[in-house]
Amino acid sequence: MDTSDIPWCWYYLADCGRWHKFEDDPNNPLQSEDIEKYYLRNSKGVLNTSSSDCHQLIPLNDLTPEYNTVAGYVREDGLLDRSIVSISRIQNLDLWEYFAKHATYADKYSKSSTDPLPLYVGGTGSVPRDTKIVFLARVMIGKSIVGQSDFRKPDDGSPENSHDSCVDVKKHPNIFVIFDSNQIYPEYLIQYR
Repeated sequence: MDTSDIPWCWYYLADCGRWHKFEDDPNNPLQSEDIEKYYLRNSKGVLNTSSSDCHQLIPLNDLTPEYNTVAGYVREDGLLDRSIVSISRIQNLDLWEYFAKHATYADKYSKSSTDPLPLYVGGTGSVPRDTKIVFLARVMIGKSIVGQSDFRKPDDGSPENSHDSCVDVKKHPNIFVIFDSNQIYPEYLIQYR
């Protein structure tokens, strides 16, 4: 069977762990046709390429409703009483698709609210010395149990896994501990002074 006239599509495994067609990456100059020619010349060869980042940082204008909503979250919750330098939306379509699918699934089978809560994580990075960062993330809390400092999972020591997260106290918790990174979607990067 002659398959030489079939247009083959080639894929690469991106750093985020998903397979992408070469043509779908605008930052990659290689096309499936190029890869096919290379393969026909040397079927045992290795072609090293670098994939584009799976996420983008999109700076928000401080006059937009989105910026004001995000700034309001951190100010109204009393988490940030300092001057905001910038807010950027973190856009990762692969991660968002996975997170949204699991949030929808959890919503079908939950008796309580599964609306992702806005939670905050502080940190440092490649920012000016007098600037700090905090992430605003969507987190699926799911069904919680009061945890202990030595827990490795919500139902630590139990053969059943009926909880999704741990909290410091059952009523009006202040601390949430998530053990599965698939329950988290980092949505905004906030720089402040």
